[in-house]
Parts: sequence; structure tokens; C-alpha cells
Amino acid sequence: NTEEKMTSPGASPSRQKMGPKTYAIEQIRAALPSTAKILNAIQAGFVEFSKDRVVVGNVSHLKFEGHTKHPGDMCVKSGYVRGDEFFVVKVASGWPNNQTNTKGAVSNSQGCMLVFSQTTGELQAVLADGGELTDIRTSAAACVCARALAPSKVQTIGFVGAGCVGSLTGLMMRKLFPEAKLLV
Repeated sequence: NTEEKMTSPGASPSRQKMGPKTYAIEQIRAALPSTAKILNAIQAGFVEFSKDRVVVGNVSHLKFEGHTKHPGDMCVKSGYVRGDEFFVVKVASGWPNNQTNTKGAVSNSQGCMLVFSQTTGELQAVLADGGELTDIRTSAAACVCARALAPSKVQTIGFVGAGCVGSLTGLMMRKLFPEAKLLV
């Protein structure tokens, strides 16, 4: 009695032998480019989007309200640049009470990114970033807008709120406008 293994009739040998590469947050942090390169990449993305070269899927939302001490929400976003090698599906969630409920052990932001081939649809990588890439991208987008709209000499930058994204944005703004005073 040999038991048959269940596989899809169209399963490729590569899928049967190898799974996608998973990158932990430490590996992702080590691979991140400089702030200047991040800002330039986000700006280039905005330009591609304005040229209608970016395709973005509908956003899917889930709200978790069953636990009064642990409310949260999650969204799934996806997109690609026409003609690029990959497309990405991002799962991002926010659990506003994590810092309090876990005594700071778990961030309020959580998530991961799944990287797929545009030519085969095959999952290439899992970026287990815990939501950090979303926080960095959001902060970088704010800085790109500030850089584009700022006067030639910036004296003061004000922030309302100073959570994770606010803190990251402040660090990036400090690099963009080193002489400016930051007010939180």
C-alpha cells in the first residue's frame, strides 16, 4: 500500500522542490537602502503612478471588534508596475492596544508582503516585516510630499501625533531638513 501524494496536475517541478524565500525583519532591515534612496524610490513610484503605469487592486478591509480589549483592523492591498518583474500583495493590520496589552512587546502595526512573479504568478518571497515596511513607506511618502512642497528654507516642522509613523517621519525629516526645528 503506497499512499499517493496529492498534487495539482499543473504543479511545476520548481514548486514541488522549492518554496518561496522568507525574509525575517532582521534581514529586511539589513538590506534597506539609505533614507535618500528610499525617498527617491517612493518619489519615482509616485511619478510612475501619475503616468498610469501602476496598477492597484481594490483594497480589502476586515475589522475585528469581537474583543473589547483587543480591537483591530486589517487590510490587503496589491499592485504592480506594468512591465516589471514582480507584483506585491501586502497584508497590513493595526491593533491599537498592542503596546498597552503586551507591555510594549508587540507593535501596533503588523503585516507582511508577498512577492509574486508577473510572468508566472509564482510566489517568489515572503517579507515577514511585521508592518515595518508599511511604516517606512508611509513616512517616506510624507517626506517626499514635504520636500516637494517646502519653501527653500525650512525653519520649523510640526507634527500632530508621534506614534511609530510620526517618529519615523521625524527621523527622515531631520535628514531632509537638518537645520529645521521639529515640534511634536
